[in-house]
Amino acid sequence: ACVHQGQGTDYPVGPGQLYESIGDVPFESIGAGDTVRIYWRATPYHETMMISGTGTPDQPVRVCGVPGPNGQLPIIDGADATTRPQLDFPFDGHQPRGVVIVGHKHSDAYAVEPSNIVIEGLEVRNGSPENTFTDKAGQLQHYGSAAAGIFVQRADGITVRRCVVHDNNNGLFIGTTGG
Repeated sequence: ACVHQGQGTDYPVGPGQLYESIGDVPFESIGAGDTVRIYWRATPYHETMMISGTGTPDQPVRVCGVPGPNGQLPIIDGADATTRPQLDFPFDGHQPRGVVIVGHKHSDAYAVEPSNIVIEGLEVRNGSPENTFTDKAGQLQHYGSAAAGIFVQRADGITVRRCVVHDNNNGLFIGTTGG
């Protein structure tokens, strides 16, 4: 179940919640024990996100979907999506790589990797070159040819479960370097 279990902050997103949109959540500062709970709504969330937090095995960073009345997953749709301006991508060219991106913050040392992150109960779609999104600088961009619904680069202990990922150039892209 998508309930807040950690000792960190609970970020409820959706109709009637504390955060109306995904872009209202300060993803650039989430960490161990934080939970971003995205509630189902009748219309998709046309937003991208960048998860760069560092959790622990017993206090992971969680981004999860709260299903609708008939079990519908919240939809994160990359077509015509917007991006939170404050997000700290590893470099600007990272943005067209996916709808949900896991990567280290540009402001962090290279050795610092996002870790112990759980992504669950979401439908992620439309991260592909024929679709556009608005990047953090407010510029319209097409997704890259390697774009993925969920794009992970340089991270440790990432769990993706009970997600439906479709209509992206890559469903999941999980890249590693070093260890």
